[in-house]
This record gives sequence, C-alpha cells and structure tokens, in this order.
Amino acid sequence: GKVVFQYNKLKYMLRNTSTPFFKRVLEEAEVIIEELYNVLYKQLEDSIASKEKQDIIIRLLITAGAGQRRVDPAWYCIKLRYERIFALLTRTSIPTTKIIGKLEDQGLRLISTVSEVLKENLPDLWSMIFSFYHGDYHKKAGMTDSQIMELWKKYPESECYPFIEDLMSLYCSTVSQHFFHDEHLALAIAEEEMLAVDVEANQDKHFGKTNRAIKVESKKNKAKVREVLKTVVIAKAAKIPDYFGRPLYELLDTVIRSFLEKKFNSILDDLSILHVSENWEIYDREETITCLPSLFCSRVTQELSDLWGVIDLDNAKIVKFLDQQFVECLNIFADNMHYLAFDVTEENSTPPQEQRLLLILNNCAFVRRKVIPELSGLYCKQFNISEPEKRIGTSKIIDII
Repeated sequence: GKVVFQYNKLKYMLRNTSTPFFKRVLEEAEVIIEELYNVLYKQLEDSIASKEKQDIIIRLLITAGAGQRRVDPAWYCIKLRYERIFALLTRTSIPTTKIIGKLEDQGLRLISTVSEVLKENLPDLWSMIFSFYHGDYHKKAGMTDSQIMELWKKYPESECYPFIEDLMSLYCSTVSQHFFHDEHLALAIAEEEMLAVDVEANQDKHFGKTNRAIKVESKKNKAKVREVLKTVVIAKAAKIPDYFGRPLYELLDTVIRSFLEKKFNSILDDLSILHVSENWEIYDREETITCLPSLFCSRVTQELSDLWGVIDLDNAKIVKFLDQQFVECLNIFADNMHYLAFDVTEENSTPPQEQRLLLILNNCAFVRRKVIPELSGLYCKQFNISEPEKRIGTSKIIDII
C-alpha cells in the first residue's frame, strides 16, 4: 500500500516535468510498479486466496493504475474464479469407476461434491460481480463515475452474467443425471436379484431383500435432496437474483417431487396391506383393540419423521402435494378396516364375524379419537401448519373412518 501511495505521489509531482533526471526517476518507478503488478496479479491467481485478500489486492492494483495498462484486476479475478469453479464442477462430476454397484454409490458422493463446490465458491463469485457492477472496487480506489462508466462499456454485464448461468446449468445437469441415473441403476440391480432367486421357494427372503433395497434407495435419495436444498439456501442467502437461480429452484422442485412421489408410493403400498398384520389378538385390553391402530400410527409417524429436512415449505405446489399424500395415508386406514370387515377370507385363525366386527369398530373408534388427532398434530407441528382443518380436513377423515 505504501509503495502504491508513494508511486502515485511521485507520478503526480512529476506529471509535467521535462527534466531528464526526473524523467529517469519516473521511468525507474514505472519499472518497479510493473514488477509489483506482476506479483499482485500472480497473487490473484492463487486458488486458496480468500476473497478478503483478493479484494485488498484488487483495490491496490486499481489504485496503482493497473487497469489502465492491463486487464482490469477485478474483472481478471472474476474470470479466474469462474474458470476455476467451472473446472472443479466438470472434474468432480465424472464417475471414477465403471462398476454398476460402485456407480450407484457414487451418485450421492458426486452430488455431494458438486454441491459443496457450488456452496463454497458461488457466493464469493456473485459478491465480486455485484461489487464490480456497483462500482464498489473502483470508487474506493478513487475513480470517478465517468471513468467507471467507461470501464463498464469495456466489460459489459452481457459478458459476465453468462458465468453464473454456465455454472448453474452445469450443476443442474450433473445433479439431474446422477439423481435419476441412480434410480435406474437401483431398478436394474433389483431385477437382477429377482432373476437370481427362486421367487416361489425364497419368497420371504426376496421380499426382505426388496424392502431393504427400497429403504437404502430412499435414504440415498433423501440425502441427495438435502444437498440440493442446502445449495439453494446458500444461493438465496447470497442474494443471487431469481433469473439466475431459476434453474436451481426448478431442479429442487423436481428432485423433491420425485423423492416425495417415490416415498409416498412406497408408504401407501405398505399401508394398503396393513390388514395382513392383523392377528385378532387384544393389544390393549382397556380399549379392547388389536395391534393395528398402534401399527398404523407408528408407521405413519416414522415416515413423517423421515421427511424432516427435505421439504421446501416456501413452495406452494410441493406443500399442496404433501398435504394430499398425507391425507391419503390417513384415509387408507379405513380401506384396511373395510377389507377386514367384508373381504377377509374365513380361516381357522379368524374370529367369528360378530367378534371381528366388534374389534374393527373399536379399532376405528380409537383411531378416530386418538390416532388421527395425534398424527395430524404431529404433521402440523413438523411442517408449521397453523390451520390444520383448512389444510388437511381432519374432521372429514374422522367421518370417513
């Protein structure tokens, strides 16, 4: 800073000199300042330099007049950061193995890695671009408004903003590829397992494998959604304009919707056959109910807890879809009771019809009185719902049961 100050002072004092001695002094100072330019521009290229350090170097170079002789230091640094981020995203988005099982595992790692790259680097890049086009660097270095306007003509926004667009596009395409690619791999692996076992002889074993595969896939997809959601949160916190962030927000909508659809399809499939777990034994003698209400409550509670941290509550469409699926989960208990009352096959283990209907009525009454209000309250608390009746229509569900 002192070198730049003395140089500017000397240049101002000798600006109109015609004395050979003073001209030689000024020429020697110019050589020194050129060497300083080389050192400072080289420091801007340091990949581990913090934004704060680069800001100081940029202001020093602008104050020393570097932008008049070379590329503007702020623009130079912005372009360097963009190229570095783009290279990181490109490099980290390529799988390192061709083994299917490994690729399936790599999907989550790749999405986590590219998300981390964007979260760590995008806010600083956007902050630099914002500062550049608001004149923050150059005003602090003493440049006039007219000089800054000329600078913007030389480096127009139309050349800079595609940097953000390119990074968003590359990130979104990488996440989309590996988010949905993993699902196809999971299906392929499940099909191979199905062919590898004798379904009739190993039905229980195969069902267990399939169940485990679905749970593992769901867990991985949830982790992927969380990575995208955290990236969106960082982008919004950095105040990146919506017209740049739109591809990112649309990606988040897509992966959340996909995750929820698969999740609720699995939940509803599971709950739709809840009646097969009915053993007609008294689970609660005080209420005279079987295990089904408790089983229903615990499964829905577990699935709700699994949705924590992956829902964008600011997205009206996602929230509406979530409400619809939750209501469907609650309504499905009535379907199970209907099946047990009218469609169940009479077997030795099945109690007489009068006893069976009495247990079903008690189960329904318990679910109406305790389970539905409990699950609705949990749902409202978890997703910040202030008007549960308006949103999910608890009373209508109770009436159905």
